[in-house]
Amino acid sequence: MARRQRKVPVGKDPRRLRLTDGHVYRGTLSKDRLLAIEPAERTLFLSLGHVANEINVLHKQILWSARFEGQHDAVSKAQIGLCYTFVRLLAGKINEGGKVLKRSYLAARLGLLYDPLLDVAATNGLTFLKRYFSGSHRVGVIRRDFAFHYSPEKLDATLPTVVDDLELFVASHYGNSMYYACEVVANRAMLDALGERPHEEMLGETIQEILLVARHFMAFAAGFMAAFLGRHPDVWSGFARPVDLPKLTPLLEVSLPWFTDNSAVESPRRSSPRESPQRPRIGRSRRPT
Repeated sequence: MARRQRKVPVGKDPRRLRLTDGHVYRGTLSKDRLLAIEPAERTLFLSLGHVANEINVLHKQILWSARFEGQHDAVSKAQIGLCYTFVRLLAGKINEGGKVLKRSYLAARLGLLYDPLLDVAATNGLTFLKRYFSGSHRVGVIRRDFAFHYSPEKLDATLPTVVDDLELFVASHYGNSMYYACEVVANRAMLDALGERPHEEMLGETIQEILLVARHFMAFAAGFMAAFLGRHPDVWSGFARPVDLPKLTPLLEVSLPWFTDNSAVESPRRSSPRESPQRPRIGRSRRPT
């Protein structure tokens, strides 16, 4: 017999959204009621939740792929390439999230309304973010040339200064190919753009800084979402129900490897020139026979 799920009313008391029992709850929002909320609040709710989801995803990918120690040398280097890709993408998303925060929360003066409603973690996160984004910051530098935009000229100019071995890991299936030399050059160019200090020292600091900003952003976003739902309890449709999840794996025990068995995934066929269709001649008339 299926176990009956206990109905938990959500929205009657905003304090119910301060989830301290470890459960995950599922609730449904009313689109009509959401559309009835003042546009500036609604827009921030939608955009901040979206940004927080993406930051959360990339934050997890970094934790799960950062398994360098005690690995085979090839595995370790492939993991480095995987992890640092997520680091650059996370920096770019944080930078864009900072723009949303400035434009839709601070400049829109919603802070006057929401600041008193935030919990302690969200308040601390907001204080940190305002200070961090008030001046120049590393995530902005990374975003400009190494996250969402490519700078081939910078990579080529960096190549003569690289001292690491320029290794490639190539496989019959592209899924196991890691062009590690290209990542070495890209990371060197990124660190050159960030400053003049020793690269090993700066790389560790940069990763820790990006993870710290991500955690503060997620803490602020969680507090804002709870405050928004507390201000608009009628936006809920019906009840929230606990999700019956299987036993969860501890966050730091999850691993995301680069090298995998790709036999179940078909690789594009490598056709030989003999198998390629004949290219039509353009601009030439056929000789009369």
